[in-house]
Amino acid sequence: MSIMRKGNLWVAATEAGKLVKVDGRNGKATELYTPTADSGPYSVDVDTKRNLIWFSEIFSDRIGPI
Repeated sequence: MSIMRKGNLWVAATEAGKLVKVDGRNGKATELYTPTADSGPYSVDVDTKRNLIWFSEIFSDRIGPI
C-alpha cells in the first residue's frame, strides 16, 4: 500500500492482477489492470515528484509505472 499527497490510497490486488485506487475524498475504489497480463502486482509505491505509481509484478518479474 502507498498513499499520495492528495490522500489517494493505492493497493495491490495480487491474485486479481489489479491495482486499486481508493479516493481519499469520497472512498470510491477504482480497479486498474496492469499492462502485463496475470502479472500479480505486489508492492506499490508513489513517486510524488513525477506523479507516478510504481509497482512490482511478482508473477512476471517486472517493475512498472502507471
